[in-house]
Amino acid sequence: MICDKCNGKGYVTNPHLFDVPSWKAYEMGYDIPIQCSRCGGSGFILSNADEIIKTLDIAIRNRPPLTLRELKQIRLALNK
Repeated sequence: MICDKCNGKGYVTNPHLFDVPSWKAYEMGYDIPIQCSRCGGSGFILSNADEIIKTLDIAIRNRPPLTLRELKQIRLALNK
């Protein structure tokens, strides 16, 4: 399921930019996008068994360790 907060981009608008002018944001080092707090920057939220199985298959094939956020998403989806 694509994250409805970032629309699958994995990044959202930086709220710090709303409080300061653009030149000040540049000076302070604010990046325009920031990682989505809902999906953790992956752009999607695990919501069913098919998505969980695909994620696990990728992790097994490529051996990237699953993050704590991904493990929590898997646990929440399995509880449903």
